[in-house]
Amino acid sequence: FGNLMESDWLSLTGFSSGDLVNRFSSDISTVAGCAVNWLPNVIIQCVTVTGILAVMLYYDPIMALIACLSAPAMALLSRSFISKQHEFNRKMRKVSSSMSAFQSEVFRNIDTVKGFGAESDMADKLDALQGDYKETSLKFNSFHIKTNISRILILFLFFN
Repeated sequence: FGNLMESDWLSLTGFSSGDLVNRFSSDISTVAGCAVNWLPNVIIQCVTVTGILAVMLYYDPIMALIACLSAPAMALLSRSFISKQHEFNRKMRKVSSSMSAFQSEVFRNIDTVKGFGAESDMADKLDALQGDYKETSLKFNSFHIKTNISRILILFLFFN
């Protein structure tokens, strides 16, 4: 927050207040989540993979070999999904920022809005923004569902 307050005023004018608040709060939660969770997640994933590989080696060494050989291919396939996911995350942040900016501006100027009787106009504009948010969110969720289904199908076809 201190860096934001001491930054160049002209560089901040290109961003709406909603965008700044959204980025500030989401960046804080992202950094905090990464700082707190990365080591436990790495340990959990290593133990999980080692355990699964040990069980596979015990029951079917050939299947374990196939799994080890297929890991690079799955990593390459997931790379394309990751870039698409980043695009959807960027769109979600943009839509969320637009809604936050609009709400912040309306609440800051509530006297002016009410003075000119523009409540219904503001409600209509918020409805439009919420519609955009809903549409983007549905596309984002649809992408995740399709991604998970395709991963399951790939694993099913590869291991059967």
